[in-house]
Amino acid sequence: MDQSTGEPCGLPMGPDGGVRAVRLLPWSTDAGKPCYLVSDASGPGDGRHSVMAKVADNLERMQLGHAAALVERADDMIADHKADKRELRFLANQLRTSLREVTRIADSRGARLATEEGPGDDEPGEGEVCDQGPDCGVCADEGG
Repeated sequence: MDQSTGEPCGLPMGPDGGVRAVRLLPWSTDAGKPCYLVSDASGPGDGRHSVMAKVADNLERMQLGHAAALVERADDMIADHKADKRELRFLANQLRTSLREVTRIADSRGARLATEEGPGDDEPGEGEVCDQGPDCGVCADEGG
């Protein structure tokens, strides 16, 4: 909180004075700075159903799948005592990149969880769909 105004520090404010939802995206600018999706914190425009959110969800899914494949490859290479330094160094660089991506995904999801309401909120429960319908992409991913 800003001690002089009582406003949250560094959080974008909506037109009604409420804090806007901020999502760390799974990519950076060309200069290496983080990219964010800023949207209204509630309602149909909350950002979870936007085109950009769906692009980010798809990229995260791909990054997590790539990470899982790299772990399997690492298991194989470690079990195969014939891997040379060059191969292991290449694998280590790939794992490092993947770990950065997975950490970024965890940071993004953790931040979103921290800002969501607790039980009794307006989120669809198991077997329910949101107001965007069953094909919104979010509910479909969650099995709703």
